[in-house]
Amino acid sequence: MNFPSVLRGSVLAALLGGLAPAGFAQDLTPPAIVNPIADFTVSVDSAPTVISIKKTFGLTGVTGTLVRMTTNVGKIDLELFNGTAPNTVANFLDYVNSGSYTNTIFHRSTTEAGDGFGVIQGGGFTLNGNSVGSITTFGNVANEYDLPDTRGTIAMAKQADSPDSASDQWFINVSDNSDAFGSDNDGGFTVFGRVIERDLATVDAIDALKVYDLSSALSNNAFKTVPLFQYDESQNVAPSNLVVANSIAVLPLVSKGTGFPGAITVKVKGNSNPGLVTTHLNGRKLVLTYAIGQKGTAAITLQAKSAAKSKITHTFNVTVQ
Repeated sequence: MNFPSVLRGSVLAALLGGLAPAGFAQDLTPPAIVNPIADFTVSVDSAPTVISIKKTFGLTGVTGTLVRMTTNVGKIDLELFNGTAPNTVANFLDYVNSGSYTNTIFHRSTTEAGDGFGVIQGGGFTLNGNSVGSITTFGNVANEYDLPDTRGTIAMAKQADSPDSASDQWFINVSDNSDAFGSDNDGGFTVFGRVIERDLATVDAIDALKVYDLSSALSNNAFKTVPLFQYDESQNVAPSNLVVANSIAVLPLVSKGTGFPGAITVKVKGNSNPGLVTTHLNGRKLVLTYAIGQKGTAAITLQAKSAAKSKITHTFNVTVQ
């Protein structure tokens, strides 16, 4: 499907000049010390000590795989429920890891008041230049409905009257859709993850966008309620007006360094005895190098900071004798 080169706004209702920033939610997933580094002792003139820090810190309440969805409206970090819906998570990650979700669009937005449920939906269509096309699917995944479709959860879309027809499309529950998508509705809609609380601001910002019927222009009934971003109705609809997930990728818990983002960034915050021990972070490895012939103790402090800028510190001692 080609994106329409001319689609005038005269049939549309109002002008959306821009997007007001949504308020930030409370950070309910601050960094935590998960596997503290124990104090230790080395001999004088020992070789450098290399300590992996990728499991030292975690996020409070987060145990599943993390995925970052980067959109032109903002980022959405997701925690996947590997234990609750393992096959659905594996199916979703197949699309993520293959790059199939790159440049996919949010093609549907509904409201609880108008439609009986509030969702923003994507995962089915890609934007490539001036063209919108369907992504290649990997087949269906059996329904694993277990958790209610509460606000902020992500679930699989499926065909009507076909419980095991989920494939590539997913939706984020903007409202509490537990009743609408419960077990009485075609066996329920499988929840397989949740939006990390702070990024609900991005979800709400997409939800707040005015929707338009582009089904005729794009020759597909899936595009009846498309949210448009920074759309001026005096102009033609452009590809840049679509809400696009530019990338969806697995997010490491701890950053590997500049250019390699993670849910947590770690740095050396303090060193009580730099004349005895020097520190260097090499990716997710902390390297401690000891001064020749020197003895003593150094307290090393690491700081972990989340994407929401919450911080925590962890201090351990290394003794050279």
